[in-house]
Amino acid sequence: MVKITKEIKGIEGWLYFIALGFAVLTPIFIFFQLVSDPSTDFTIFIFNVVLIGFSIFVGVSIFRKKEGAIIWAKEFLTAYLVISLIDLIFYFAFLDSFYEAGSYNPIRNVLFAIIWLLYFNQSERVRNTFKNTKLNWKRMAIILILVIISSVLLFFSYGFFNGGLDTTNQTPVVTFLTSTLVSGELSPNYVEFREFTDQIATIEVKFEFSSNLPINVYFVPSSEDWDKFMASEQYNSYRGCSFEEKTFGVIDCNVSSGGIIIHNPNFENVTYTIKPIK
Repeated sequence: MVKITKEIKGIEGWLYFIALGFAVLTPIFIFFQLVSDPSTDFTIFIFNVVLIGFSIFVGVSIFRKKEGAIIWAKEFLTAYLVISLIDLIFYFAFLDSFYEAGSYNPIRNVLFAIIWLLYFNQSERVRNTFKNTKLNWKRMAIILILVIISSVLLFFSYGFFNGGLDTTNQTPVVTFLTSTLVSGELSPNYVEFREFTDQIATIEVKFEFSSNLPINVYFVPSSEDWDKFMASEQYNSYRGCSFEEKTFGVIDCNVSSGGIIIHNPNFENVTYTIKPIK
């Protein structure tokens, strides 16, 4: 008796999942990343919109069993892998200056691309469902060159080559005992240190901070702590006198000596205002 083995074929199993990922899940993920970050540069926005469009195109092509669907999927993943590897290099090179440790890690993007590329190359279902699955490496080389150039240009727009955190603005802030409003503007990823003008006794301060984009504010007890902050070392700050990634915040705490560190973590200029609360 001859045993008949059913051919593994069709848009099912893992192939269905990855097609769904291309057509729906990835675009949704990228979209929510864009709308949740008000500081997204216009160039980055356009780049991600193109990424969303191509991802949907690939996913729909797989569902419809288009002849070149798997080739397009491999091109997408290979390009994505290269982008992720470039991002990974910058991640470790500029972790302290440009990335918040723990909040983002491009390693998972690299692993994602590698796993699905291996799947497309090894899957029996893919081979049985699609006849044409081999990459044209001349065409792939052109795509990779364009991807590398685009990625470098995007990092330039992010400000990675602007020399890091800026320390040019270190003007004293008015004494807390006055009601003078203080305002300023910071370039992308730049930092300002405003040293207190009165350093005599511990006093209670009440200040309202506002800005057009999220900023980080830290009250530190000395200029040495400012130096440590800039060197990415452990520094001291007054308890209850800090906030991060906010466009509005109120400080109500006790301070004496030191000053205020104001950091613009965005990739666009930020204007801010410090208003004493009576």
